[in-house]
Amino acid sequence: ITIFNSTSALDIAQTLMGNSVKIDSAKILCDQNAFAKFSSNNVLNIPFSEGVLLTTGNASAVDRSAVKNLMPGLIDFNLNTPGNSFLNSLSNQSTEDACEVEVYLKPIGNQLHVDYIFGSEEYPEQVNKFY
Repeated sequence: ITIFNSTSALDIAQTLMGNSVKIDSAKILCDQNAFAKFSSNNVLNIPFSEGVLLTTGNASAVDRSAVKNLMPGLIDFNLNTPGNSFLNSLSNQSTEDACEVEVYLKPIGNQLHVDYIFGSEEYPEQVNKFY
């Protein structure tokens, strides 16, 4: 996996949304180290070869072995940045290190289609926890 850290909110939004939309504006609400674009060269066994990483840690620390083997604790970075107020109220817990992308767009056609995959190296340790 190759990580591209130096990228703009507009570039992230275009990668997420593809060419079937006109993006009016985009902003990223997180630490500058928490997001990046990636190219996987199909080594991740996912149905697309490039995309966006939105992390609660350091996006450049995500590498093929960490993602592929899902090794808990391997990528443990605390950015000490705010969480998400909606998630705080939903979970009745305090969240931290949120990473969000806000995109204002207009579909070029009559449909909008977004492919995404949720991945987390912390998932095994958080199953059935308070969130």
